[in-house]
Amino acid sequence: SATVAHGPDHSQHLYRIAWLALTQEAHTPRLCSIQAALLILQRPPSEQYSSDTPWKTSFIGWTVSLANTLGLHRDASEWTIPAWELALRKRLWHAVMVMDKWTCLGAGVPSHIRSDDVDVQPIWPSDAEPSEVVDAEYHFRLLTELTSILSEINDKFFSVRATHQLSKNFSHSFEEARSLRARLRDWSDAMAPYHKEGPEYSGGARVRGDNSLRLAFIVANMTLLKAILRPVENMSHAELQDHSTVGSRMAVRQGAMECAKEAVDFVELLGRPAIEAFWHSCKSYLRIHSASITHHFTQGHVQTSALHLHF
Repeated sequence: SATVAHGPDHSQHLYRIAWLALTQEAHTPRLCSIQAALLILQRPPSEQYSSDTPWKTSFIGWTVSLANTLGLHRDASEWTIPAWELALRKRLWHAVMVMDKWTCLGAGVPSHIRSDDVDVQPIWPSDAEPSEVVDAEYHFRLLTELTSILSEINDKFFSVRATHQLSKNFSHSFEEARSLRARLRDWSDAMAPYHKEGPEYSGGARVRGDNSLRLAFIVANMTLLKAILRPVENMSHAELQDHSTVGSRMAVRQGAMECAKEAVDFVELLGRPAIEAFWHSCKSYLRIHSASITHHFTQGHVQTSALHLHF
């Protein structure tokens, strides 16, 4: 209505009500408290020209703590609870994990979730809630599977201890990455039947969420390649002349070039339906993160003047 359009912005007032209600409920949290926190986390930044502040990663830590209080990080398959609650608990935990892992990656801070403290089973088709949204069930399942791979990449390569151990050891980094590269390939193959391309999907009227998944895959792949390329910078001249690693280093460089090209092609082919589809709030971090790493690939380790990523 014209009255609302030209009146004061009520979104801040609505947000304040939701935030105060959630902080009061945090003393006796329920499953709906986690749902409310996840919804608030999707709220875009209040400032149009600035990215999210450190408040978001702090709030994610608080949400993880609430989830732990409710025992969402534990496998409840043998608990005496209704089937609908069991499925809801699994979905909520995986949603919390998705927000934590991807936001913390983009913000450059440690995750609030330790993999050793979690025994929740993966999402199965039977755990999905019926949805009228096209492909919503497979989208969430694939996203949780990719998040699990990203979590292992972070644990193996980007903890403080792992950084000290692997940042100057190319051979060890390359070997540690083998299984993760295979898992990423398997994930991409699993997504292929769902990923649609062509004018009817890039420029037509149908809204799809495939591109959100594709961006997440590109960033996960970039993050792993960045970890493998990292020790190349620290190699001595003698190590660079070691013929036993020349082939491996060339393979990694080629993989980085292909990944950078995929990122450029991804942005160039984004159509209106893709842009208007739902993107998790953590993807704002990933767009900046992927642009930064692509610049790292194209201007640093892998010299080329042909690739430029426009974000």
